[in-house]
Amino acid sequence: VPENIPINTTTLDLSFNQLTTIRNKDFQHLDNLVCLILSFNPISHIEEEAFVGLEKLQMLELNNHSLNNQVFDPDVRLFQPLKKLEQLDLSRNNLIKLPKDIFKSLNQLKIINLAFNKL
Repeated sequence: VPENIPINTTTLDLSFNQLTTIRNKDFQHLDNLVCLILSFNPISHIEEEAFVGLEKLQMLELNNHSLNNQVFDPDVRLFQPLKKLEQLDLSRNNLIKLPKDIFKSLNQLKIINLAFNKL
């Protein structure tokens, strides 16, 4: 993830790049982010605290990746910081099952797209 993204950015589209890993500090300075699009990247790993600091995020697109169940380890609360998230797209990944409480903290969530997985 580029380091020189302006701090007042509200929408960030990083689709169709070659991102393989989302690290804990990749978005920490982007606390105004409302929409994050990471579609069509070969992402296979997302670190546990990758979305910490994104309290305003309303839309997250993580579709068309190589994400599998290892990303959603039951002990990892990946989406917990995203209190205002309304839309989550996890379609077209390699998901077989999701941890029981993975969406528990997402009280504002209205749309979840899980199409084209193996759930």
